[in-house]
Amino acid sequence: MRPSPISLLSDGPALRILELAVAAQESGGKLSLGDEIRRYIRVVTIDTIDDHTQREHS
Repeated sequence: MRPSPISLLSDGPALRILELAVAAQESGGKLSLGDEIRRYIRVVTIDTIDDHTQREHS
């Protein structure tokens, strides 16, 4: 089953990226969109690795 375009934008990573873009724009140059996206990817990657590790040890 394919998710609808509405659900992709109302929940999940697409929404978070849009929130980061708005925050970077509203910061007046204090936040870099590239830096914020890299930070988000790092956090998601670490969470994914942690989840995978926990499942292996369960």
